[in-house]
Amino acid sequence: MNGFLEPGNDLSWANKKLEDRDWERMNPTGLSARYADKTGRAEGWFRLKFQLDSSFHDIPIGVRRGTWAATDIYIDGNFWLLLVTPGMMVKVTKNTILLTNHSVRANIEPEKEHLLAIHFVDYLSRLCHRDN
Repeated sequence: MNGFLEPGNDLSWANKKLEDRDWERMNPTGLSARYADKTGRAEGWFRLKFQLDSSFHDIPIGVRRGTWAATDIYIDGNFWLLLVTPGMMVKVTKNTILLTNHSVRANIEPEKEHLLAIHFVDYLSRLCHRDN
């Protein structure tokens, strides 16, 4: 599953209509220490357009992950979820902040194109060496 990666941070990069053709095309599993700056900080955005087929009607869709990076997730340009540590998620709504270690459902319509935009920030461990 390939998407597009851009180092740095700009909230407008969550916008569904943003043109990302000039971003680096990559699989998110390709993120490595080589993306960290000289201070050991790795920050960027990953964008993936997707469409669920009709067989996903009435099937709950959620997300789980197992990385240490602080991660903001946007669906179709709208903030959806903040992931803070492996297994811990923060769901923010109008008047509620929910800390959970369970999957958090997303309302994603099948047969419609959607954009998943992920902003991540992480630091290299002192034990980690760069692979560039």
